[in-house]
Amino acid sequence: MSGDLRVHPVGFSIESVLAALWARALRAVPNSRLFLKAAQLVEDSLRDDVLRHFAAHTICEERLILEGLASRLTYLAAYHRVDIARPLSVSGRTVSAQDR
Repeated sequence: MSGDLRVHPVGFSIESVLAALWARALRAVPNSRLFLKAAQLVEDSLRDDVLRHFAAHTICEERLILEGLASRLTYLAAYHRVDIARPLSVSGRTVSAQDR
C-alpha cells in the first residue's frame, strides 16, 4: 500500500492508520512523546523515514524517541522510561524475557 511505511526486508513497518492514531494521541496530550524501539532503527535511512512519516502527521522529531538494538538488560530497562508500554511485535522476545 502506498501509505504504509515499509522499510527493509527484515520487517519494521508502521501502517499509516496506526501512525495517524499515534499522532492524534500525541497532539491530544501536550508534551507527550512516543518511544519506538526496534533493531532496525539503528539505520539512519530508516530513522529518517520514520521521522518523515510522522512529520506528515504534524509530529516533530522532538516528540519521538527512536532506539535501535540493545542488550537484553538495556531492552528491559527501557520499560522504566515509559508510562504506557505496548509491544507491537509478536516475536516473543519481550514475553520470553519477562517470563524468566
